[in-house]
Amino acid sequence: MSETTKEPEAIMICVDTSGWMEGTKSPMFQEQLEAIKLYCNNKFSSHIQNVVGVCGMGEQDIGHMIYPTRCRDGNGSHIQNVVGVCGMGEQDIGHMIYLTRCLSKIIAAIYAVRIGGYLIVDEAVAFAYSIWFGSLDTDLPKRIAVFAGGPVYQTPLRIEKLARQMKKVNLACDIINFGHRFMDKKNLFKTLIDKVDNNGNCNICHVPPELSVSDALIRSQINTPHVGVSGSAPSASFALQHDREKIVICVEAAPKDPLGVLGYCPFCQRVLLTLAEKNVPYDVHLINLDNKPEWFVEVNPDGILPLIKFGDDEKWYSNSDDIVEMIDAKYPQAPLLTPPMFASVGFKILPKVLNY
Repeated sequence: MSETTKEPEAIMICVDTSGWMEGTKSPMFQEQLEAIKLYCNNKFSSHIQNVVGVCGMGEQDIGHMIYPTRCRDGNGSHIQNVVGVCGMGEQDIGHMIYLTRCLSKIIAAIYAVRIGGYLIVDEAVAFAYSIWFGSLDTDLPKRIAVFAGGPVYQTPLRIEKLARQMKKVNLACDIINFGHRFMDKKNLFKTLIDKVDNNGNCNICHVPPELSVSDALIRSQINTPHVGVSGSAPSASFALQHDREKIVICVEAAPKDPLGVLGYCPFCQRVLLTLAEKNVPYDVHLINLDNKPEWFVEVNPDGILPLIKFGDDEKWYSNSDDIVEMIDAKYPQAPLLTPPMFASVGFKILPKVLNY
């Protein structure tokens, strides 16, 4: 799915095994599992020497681990990806599943995790590096992939400390942030990525409520990385390096909600739906209409949302009808499932209905 990388990597996936997942049969855990399959297959196909491992991130199961390695067959040729499992939960230290290159066995090992407790992001990442990276494939560049669905209770100071440690050892990072938005996970992970990134080796995917984790991952920079470009929050230099056609859109935040949750403005949702149907990358700014930022007031004195800007075009547009038509005109290669003239409130469910 992604282009072949220039050099192989040793990758550790930190899986959300917190109590928020409820169990391995819950819909959200299944969504996470499908996204992990997608991520693994992408890494497996991007370089023949990539190795992938998995550890848990919940209090009950930190370190339940799939140990990756490269091994050779009888002819001395590389077997593409070989994986084993080891646990490091308080009651599961040392539990081992022998090395395998079968993805189904990897998934079976993930199903064996114990769900419970809070997400412990910093401890899981530190363990993955100190134990796994300290003993296997020390010659490869190293990457951590964090799948975080539940709330993150680590303080900004702990996240910043983790970022400094990761930066010191040049540990690349992918973050897939989905599900619960408690404690402002988005800003915590933005801080982590901003501080760890080294010449674009870190990426982040915030999964919007209307998409599955896999769908968002497919559309993200993680799945189709751009060399030398950071996946962190947008900036002027980032926009120029990454994609001159990058769309920036401002939408309404939920009223009186300090956690940065998308509001229920039908006009904003209509435009976001259009971008999703077109599979167009974009950056979102949530605007609290009770406390508008100064820059927003300067570019949009009327305070109308949604507000959108296309790439190098310095002009902002605020009429949802015009915006939908402009998106359709700029990206004709992906026709809208719902025609623009009918893409209003209520009609956004039409494509879903037609699929049944």
